[in-house]
Amino acid sequence: MGWIRPALQIADDHSLILDYWRQIGIKDATIIHFDMHHDLFNNAESKVDCGNFFWFGAIEGLIQHIYWIVPVPRSFLSGNYAHSVLNTLPPTIYSGLKQKKSGRWCANTDFFYLEIRAYDDLPKAYGNRELHVSYDLDFFYHREFHGPIINPVDWVNKLNTYFVQQCPASIFVALSLHDGYSPPTYRAVVDWFVNCIETGLVPEWSNTLWSYVHYYESMRLRDTPIDLELDVPQKLPDEILQFFDIFKCYLSEDFPKAFKNMSILPIILQFNPMDELKVEHRHEKEPHALIINRVRKAMKHYNA
Repeated sequence: MGWIRPALQIADDHSLILDYWRQIGIKDATIIHFDMHHDLFNNAESKVDCGNFFWFGAIEGLIQHIYWIVPVPRSFLSGNYAHSVLNTLPPTIYSGLKQKKSGRWCANTDFFYLEIRAYDDLPKAYGNRELHVSYDLDFFYHREFHGPIINPVDWVNKLNTYFVQQCPASIFVALSLHDGYSPPTYRAVVDWFVNCIETGLVPEWSNTLWSYVHYYESMRLRDTPIDLELDVPQKLPDEILQFFDIFKCYLSEDFPKAFKNMSILPIILQFNPMDELKVEHRHEKEPHALIINRVRKAMKHYNA
């Protein structure tokens, strides 16, 4: 009998994966963690958050092995760049790091074994341990490059093949849009990514979608005027076309037009948090606060 794809578990906050692991009753499991960040801070005496949930899971005996997959090629992890990734780890882990092979790093802690690998060097054997996937949408977003190093469409095709080969028992996807590191423009790819992983199929229009997302994100970061007349192919799904209409309005003086259709309002409220907002240093050119202020202004205009 072939592998049956598990239902995807989706949340904005990555720390909710801990509740999910408890719910399904995993024990001494192997986690393959696709994320721009390690989420391995060992401040387990504080509350569970998106940066320390692995320690809680390890202390409770839920997990035993962690493979952290970093969105860079293996050559990056074998050269000088490796330390810009590795020195983000807590000192208790960093001090025990060893290079297992070129571009592969590992460390043993009192609670789990950690191995760090690149996206083009995925592990292929887990012994008798059950495999569970932890995936953060910010895997597509590299802060230093203001976007993905890998082609997202090629990567998802590879990921689907990998899942069929390795048969994970669960797949948890964190969006990290509201209080994380996924840029707001990535709201447009959530449904696309979820559909690709749930079905194992990648739509033919995928590269077109990402080309526009890259365009809007690069313009937003550089505080460059966006070509509001840029032609968006009508063959994209309605929800994607709606996203482009909304985002054009974000950066236009005629923003309140976005609220003429009330069905768009819930999407805008999901697109950015209204109250719990952190202005990250990576958005100093076009901080989220500017967009939020425009949202509030538009809502007042609409309700007037």
